[in-house]
Amino acid sequence: SILTLLFFFYKARGYVHADYAKSNRDEVQKWIKNDPTAFDWKKYVTLCLQFEGKAGSEEEVEAKERRMRSVFKAAVFCDILTESSEVIERGYEGPYDVIYCAGCMDLCPTYDAFTAAVKKLSGLISDRGFLQLEMGVDTEESSIRDKYVVGDIAYALRLHVTKDGVIEALRLAGM
Repeated sequence: SILTLLFFFYKARGYVHADYAKSNRDEVQKWIKNDPTAFDWKKYVTLCLQFEGKAGSEEEVEAKERRMRSVFKAAVFCDILTESSEVIERGYEGPYDVIYCAGCMDLCPTYDAFTAAVKKLSGLISDRGFLQLEMGVDTEESSIRDKYVVGDIAYALRLHVTKDGVIEALRLAGM
């Protein structure tokens, strides 16, 4: 998904899309290359422009998409569950000012795997950078979904962690 790029690209000197699923990386690459078969993100770009107080005209959308494509560097493989300390494709080890991690932490099979993944990701962040996690957190009100679907593949979501568990994992990672 390029959704994260919609909001971060104004400040970005570069954007690396790291993803476990090849189909996701391929889809991002297609969009970056302006392939006509790529998913059409124009309605999301338009909404983002409207949130910014702009009209979201066709010209504004095209200009924003051009700028977004200009900061794009690569779509690379990343596996936060690997036994190796190298979670991201060689040549892209960082450091990064922002790591936005959406959905992947929910795939951790145990809390120990989750804390190990947070520690690995923290090693990719610059001294002044930050890690943004988008994941399900158990609360009394929540109903955590049980799978994450990418194309025809359904990944089982196994981790159920509390807010305090996330905070503790960040502390253990030195963040």
